[in-house]
Amino acid sequence: MSLIQTIPIKAAIVIIHLLFCHLLFAQTENQKITKEQEPLRLKKYNLLDNSLNYQPGYFAEPFSFNSPFPTFENYNPNLFFQKSTQAASFSFSQKKFESIMPGLGSIAHYTNKLRWNAGKKTALDFGAGLAMQNTIIDPFIPNFQISFRAALEYSFNDWLSAYFYGQYVTKPINKPDDYFDPLIYKNPLFIQTEIGAGMKAGFKKSNIDFQINSIYDSKFGGMTPVNSKIKIGF
Repeated sequence: MSLIQTIPIKAAIVIIHLLFCHLLFAQTENQKITKEQEPLRLKKYNLLDNSLNYQPGYFAEPFSFNSPFPTFENYNPNLFFQKSTQAASFSFSQKKFESIMPGLGSIAHYTNKLRWNAGKKTALDFGAGLAMQNTIIDPFIPNFQISFRAALEYSFNDWLSAYFYGQYVTKPINKPDDYFDPLIYKNPLFIQTEIGAGMKAGFKKSNIDFQINSIYDSKFGGMTPVNSKIKIGF
């Protein structure tokens, strides 16, 4: 092959090499500009400024039933809808109620209650317990009954509140299914299956609880006429 014939081939190789170098340089230059402009685009769409203040340490606070959840003071609006979260608190309590009614009978009621403060003024109560009650008809063997209770309470202020409740009491678990005590039957003085509502007022050293309720008629079904009672504590 003569020199004149090889000149076009060499020229084509040089041109291709120059074009390759030019494309490589342009690509590197575009990547450099992209990396420099990336923070600007993130800042433009608010994707950097708030994320720098995010502190994952707030997740490490322990949970307590007696106190609200930890508050997220610094947050990323792309992750959370609210700046702070105030969750409800829970409390647990136990109570024993005893009543001796001469010439009629006695009651001993042990209850466990879980209270959920769903808001500043609203609370939900869930309870279960054991009721031991008897009358003069069978004074030596009391009726052992399981009780369940749920209530919704709304506080108007620091000393006045209203509530609705429902209570279910099983048949005596230590007596035959056909056991019947006429002195306990539909008697509001004893622990019964019932629904009701009431108002509570608390003062410095005393409290008043006015309640109306309707007892479930276990013999014929349905609810009995409304009863009312008032409790005063000091």
